[in-house]
Amino acid sequence: MKTISFKMRALLCFWGLLAVALVVPFCTSTATIERDALDEAKARATGMLDEVDWLLAEHPGFADHAALDGWVTALGKHSRVRVTYIVGGTVLADSEVPYPSVAAMDDHGTRPEVLDALKGETGVSVRHSKTLGRDLVYAARAVAATASLPAGVVRVAVPVSRVKAHMDRIRDRFWLGLGVTLVITVLLSMLLVRGLSRPINELAAVAEAIGKGDLTRRIRFYPGREFKPLAEAVNTMADNVARAMAEIEDKRGQLEAVFNGLNEGVIVLDGEGRIESWNRAMEALLPDIGRHLGRRPLEAVMEPGLQKAVDQLIHSPVGTTRMVTEITLSGERTMEIALEPFRDPRGVRKVILVFLDVTESRRLDKVRRDFVANVSHELKTPITSVKGYSETILDSFPEAPEQLRSFVGVILKNADHMAHMVRDLLSLARLEHDGAAREVRPVAPAAVLRQCTETLAQALADKKMTLANRVERDHPAVLADEEGLKEVFTNLLENAVKYGPEGSEVAVEARRDGEWVIFSVTDQGPGIPAKSRERIFERFYRIGSHTCDKSGSSGLGLAICRNVVRGYGGRIWVESPADAVRQNGSAFRFTVRAAS
Repeated sequence: MKTISFKMRALLCFWGLLAVALVVPFCTSTATIERDALDEAKARATGMLDEVDWLLAEHPGFADHAALDGWVTALGKHSRVRVTYIVGGTVLADSEVPYPSVAAMDDHGTRPEVLDALKGETGVSVRHSKTLGRDLVYAARAVAATASLPAGVVRVAVPVSRVKAHMDRIRDRFWLGLGVTLVITVLLSMLLVRGLSRPINELAAVAEAIGKGDLTRRIRFYPGREFKPLAEAVNTMADNVARAMAEIEDKRGQLEAVFNGLNEGVIVLDGEGRIESWNRAMEALLPDIGRHLGRRPLEAVMEPGLQKAVDQLIHSPVGTTRMVTEITLSGERTMEIALEPFRDPRGVRKVILVFLDVTESRRLDKVRRDFVANVSHELKTPITSVKGYSETILDSFPEAPEQLRSFVGVILKNADHMAHMVRDLLSLARLEHDGAAREVRPVAPAAVLRQCTETLAQALADKKMTLANRVERDHPAVLADEEGLKEVFTNLLENAVKYGPEGSEVAVEARRDGEWVIFSVTDQGPGIPAKSRERIFERFYRIGSHTCDKSGSSGLGLAICRNVVRGYGGRIWVESPADAVRQNGSAFRFTVRAAS
């Protein structure tokens, strides 16, 4: 819909005021005047009719119709009205028509006023006279016969054209004056609008300049005090915008300083997953990053895995958490990349890529793993020898002193502990060396669990504990490898037996959750503090200040479990009293993908 201009609105308002102030009163008053004038003409016609009627009655008589016409003509000129005498519709005399032409006049018996007069009433009507060519008010009355006149109808006519002509002249002058007034109002409205539009345009220009960033502009002059609040509001808005922009610039400067001061390389991707900006550290990692502005990360880094992770985050539902992936740049540097999704003020989903150089860390990890593997391998032979010789001494010299046998028993016990630790270290080194992915196939978890429980039967009996195996014999297969799954169950069950109180219960459960199967091993031990629930899966980590305990544990079992489960693509975690229904104990849970 097209907006009406301010100029046209002002003009229409002026015209509306003129219509209300002049046209309506004029039309009302002229109608009243015409009605009053007509009523007055009717009253005058009726009065003249009374006078003519009386004069006819007092007249001594007429010799003939010509004498009557002469008398009527003289009376009409004297009284300035038209007088007509009609008998049976035939006009005998008319003051406005010469006598020789009276006989040729139309039949007047059908005139409304004549018909009313014949009924005994005083007939009055207003119409245009064809004979005289003007509007007349007619009044007629029946007259009784006299010695010189037959019975008939006397009629008088008073002209109304003078009143009408006068009103027409008034109307013409009024419309002429109104037209002139309308032209003047157009000129006045144009002058008024021009006087208002100029400062309004200045107000708009200042507001537009402020909107475009020129925060120095202010409104100094305005056309009237009515515009003062608007001018003050615009000036206040400009001041507030200037302060806000200064704060934004300050914050932006701080963020840019932090952004460019980071040692980690950072890339910001737009809503379509294309490179939008980066920091100086990223330029050091990828010197040609500037050529890839507006392109996909794959073109800059040449890593399909990174591009897949970016696409997944860009098109994932709201609430998706950050992702972490690892790539190798130029075959030399290993980068750990954190992908953090966020939404800008317009609601567009974007992603920040943070590149952390972990080359040295990974190198040291490899050195450590190789060192541990090599040392473990080298320790395996001497430990086996110590253990073998200790067992030979105990078996070959039963008569040896008790103190000697006790010393050899301690040597054998520690040799067993060291052998167990070496075995775990070698197992963990093998898992880390082979990588996260493992070759999986359908495995029946119930069968693997039965083998583990048979191995632990004696340990359970020693502590008078019971094992509640709630995994059905026909439980669907999972995608794993038998040795790895057995290692996970064995480590978790050994810990449950080790830390559970005497006479308590250890429970094993499994439930389906979509494409995953969640296994749980629950004990009634002391529980795991919240601060340690993540770290217990690290190698050698123990709850407390010592790295060894009386149980002879190597501290590597849970680390081995985590590596095995990750190789299946699942995850492992622990729940304790703070987030479990039980009042004590721990529930170790891990997920394995279902085979079908």
